[in-house]
This record gives sequence, C-alpha cells and structure tokens, in this order.
Amino acid sequence: MVYDIFDSSIPDDKVARDVVRAVSKIYGCDIPDIDFYCNFSDDIGGDELDKVEFMEYIEAEFGIEIEPDEEGEFATVETTFKYIQSKLPEELPVVAADTVSGKPSVAA
Repeated sequence: MVYDIFDSSIPDDKVARDVVRAVSKIYGCDIPDIDFYCNFSDDIGGDELDKVEFMEYIEAEFGIEIEPDEEGEFATVETTFKYIQSKLPEELPVVAADTVSGKPSVAA
C-alpha cells in the first residue's frame, strides 16, 4: 500500500501538490496538515513577509509573473492553485525531432 502524505482534499494534480509543497516550505508546516481550503494567515499563522516570500517562490517555481494587485489570490491553497492554473498555458507545444535534420522542432 502506498501512503499518500497529502490531505484527501488536495486534488491529485501536480500543480496542486507543488503548491502544497511550497506552503510547507515557506510557512514551515507539515504537508499532511495542509488541506485545500486552509487560509495561510488564519489557519497557518502566516504574516505579510511569508506571503511575499511565498509569491516570489511561486513566480520562480512556475515561471509566472504575479501583478501586485493580484495579491488577494494567495489566501488559500485552492485560490493559489486556481490562480496558477489560469496563468499556465493550457497546452504546451509538442517537441518532436525533425525527420530531415534530426533536430528538435515544435510540432503544430
């Protein structure tokens, strides 16, 4: 039997689980104690400095830019997850080898 360290409320999704790992790292709490709906300030006890550090980490981890007026999107795991999903490309280009040159090329 494989033991899943994530709370059952966390979707089985790489982005969601990466958000939980980031919360654990920045806010210093254990992964099993983080659920999808926990509030970073009310439930975890994070402060504004934690929030800034968390947002910087999310930007670096996911390669997205967070606008200052979007700070409110980072109140819970759920809102953070939905925000990141909205910023990521829906479909990444497929890279295939060019049959003539053998070099990678982006497939249409």
